[in-house]
Amino acid sequence: MCDTHSEQINELAKALAAAQGELEPAEKNSTAAVGKEGKLKRKYADLTAMIDAVRKVLPKHGLSIAQIVLPSEGVAHVRTMLMHESGQWLASECRMPYDNTGSKNAIQSMGSAITYARRYSLSALVGVVADDDDDGEGAWRRDDDREQPRRNVPEPAPQPKPERVDLAALAKELSEVRDCAGFVACYNRHRITEGHPDYEAVKNMFGKKRREIEAKAEAEAGTPPEFVPLDAVIAAFEAAETVTALKEAATRLGIPENHPDSGAIYAAYRERQRKIEAQDKECAA
Repeated sequence: MCDTHSEQINELAKALAAAQGELEPAEKNSTAAVGKEGKLKRKYADLTAMIDAVRKVLPKHGLSIAQIVLPSEGVAHVRTMLMHESGQWLASECRMPYDNTGSKNAIQSMGSAITYARRYSLSALVGVVADDDDDGEGAWRRDDDREQPRRNVPEPAPQPKPERVDLAALAKELSEVRDCAGFVACYNRHRITEGHPDYEAVKNMFGKKRREIEAKAEAEAGTPPEFVPLDAVIAAFEAAETVTALKEAATRLGIPENHPDSGAIYAAYRERQRKIEAQDKECAA
């Protein structure tokens, strides 16, 4: 079975073509500083603007979007699915590396990478433009990177060697960390930048501890965070009074393809759709 699309996509392709004819470019509501010293400003549409742009159009054509965060070492791994009411689907996966510059703590780095992965994969799958083109940025970089005349500048004083990390003491401290808050506090106390002689060892130690905390949280929760309970899904479907509201509920819940109750959820959706359509016919009679 292909992991990028369902066996048939004829109905989905027809609906997507119609939807793309109505889609407006996402509002570029954010600005980022890029290039050396942040001299160049780039406008882009953030994730909220992207979702707002597609939700105005996709449900009218029987289309919905679901985004699933998959486990992956060292990167944010997001699978975005475009689903049609016929059951046909398309999928796109995006992997975004975490920010290891030291400018963010581990949780912030993870959240930022997931947001970027969701935004780029959604843009590519649906065809909504999220960024300005980079012609200006490329030209600026070429000019800025041009070799400059040498000046008689004194050589900088040699930098002192960085203080080595007591790995044994760090391991003992990490063994006493029990939750996410403790992990972040410990990480901030021992944060070092890439290039430090102990960088890889410290990164691996924190990575192992993060996985332990995540596994413990999932075990205590009993149900993976991305799986909405079946009774909550059915309650949301039953609350919908129109087919459009039903589709919006399904989109809002973001039910992943590997949900343990996917069969029951699909059946509940179809049953509620049938009841709404029957009520509409009675009202029209």
